[in-house]
Amino acid sequence: MAACPTHIDVPRFIKKIAQGNLRGSALTILDANILGASCARVCPVNVLCEGACVFSSFTNKQPIEIGRLQRHAMDAFWRDGAELERKAAAERPGRVACIGAGPASLSFAAEMRMQGFRVTVFEQRRFLAD
Repeated sequence: MAACPTHIDVPRFIKKIAQGNLRGSALTILDANILGASCARVCPVNVLCEGACVFSSFTNKQPIEIGRLQRHAMDAFWRDGAELERKAAAERPGRVACIGAGPASLSFAAEMRMQGFRVTVFEQRRFLAD
């Protein structure tokens, strides 16, 4: 957990997968990282969580494939049409501006919105949506 920049409770989400609770596993991930599905694909897990995996240090075996397990849980969550169970906070006065649509900015924007702030994300590049 300490090696994860978002401090996902890795033992907890893996245990939920082992128990067949993919939804619970995904919610554990999302509780720490709103971009859990994206990060499962782009995070350098070999350097971070898998690089610090205690299983491999005690057994001299390959580390647990944490990134792959995270992708599995998150893919199942979204494939099953799940929605985030977050209650919106009361609207707060003021607005928050996020500069750039990178992962840090989007995570921050999501967190601020959940706390009741109105958020605008400014991005220089134009994105096309289908």
